[in-house]
Amino acid sequence: MAWGKGRWPYLVRTRHPKVVTAFTLTSQVGYRPADLAVGEWVRRHSPFGGFQHFVGDQFVDDSTIQVIPNPTPELLRKLEALSKAWARQNSELEAKREELDNTFRYKRPHPVDLVSYVRKDRQNAFTRFCLDNDKEDQRLIAERTAVVARLVEKYAAKESKVAVNSFRPKKYEDFEIVDEDNKVVGHIRVKPSGVLWAPANAKVWYGVLLKDFAAFMEEHGKKQVK
Repeated sequence: MAWGKGRWPYLVRTRHPKVVTAFTLTSQVGYRPADLAVGEWVRRHSPFGGFQHFVGDQFVDDSTIQVIPNPTPELLRKLEALSKAWARQNSELEAKREELDNTFRYKRPHPVDLVSYVRKDRQNAFTRFCLDNDKEDQRLIAERTAVVARLVEKYAAKESKVAVNSFRPKKYEDFEIVDEDNKVVGHIRVKPSGVLWAPANAKVWYGVLLKDFAAFMEEHGKKQVK
């Protein structure tokens, strides 16, 4: 379903909204690593063609989107707690990188552009600094993606374990035999391995193997229509 058609961008939702995890697009200007977003996946038409992907109000990298098959409240709380913890770490790392960035630049901004450019004698070091930041960002995404996947798998297994509860099959069947006055005559226990008989008030069973019982019945039993 779409609404706001004719105005850019307009929202596109699937019929059955999906709850997902994804990582935000890293800033092309700042030094903040990608944040973890948790929530409903929404696509918006881009004025440049194709779609832009959002989780909540966060613009995310669609290559990092992972659908949560069973988003239980407990699992979502755990994921949101992870998102907040990593966001704090990202803020600390961003501040550290910005501080290091200043060591590569002229102290005074350019008189015309009012921008502090990278010093010529520090350009190679600044390039390495940027490449190292990119590598660290990719490492963090890979590590955090693995943590999220393990957490989702753990709760999926937990839910699956609860969902497959079933009745335990009986190992035998007991039948109580009564006479015309409803008095107990005895008990018959049928097992896969044989048949047992216990007279009324008896404390023991008398058993015969299934193959012996079958042979006796075939030889002495009265044939009946099955």
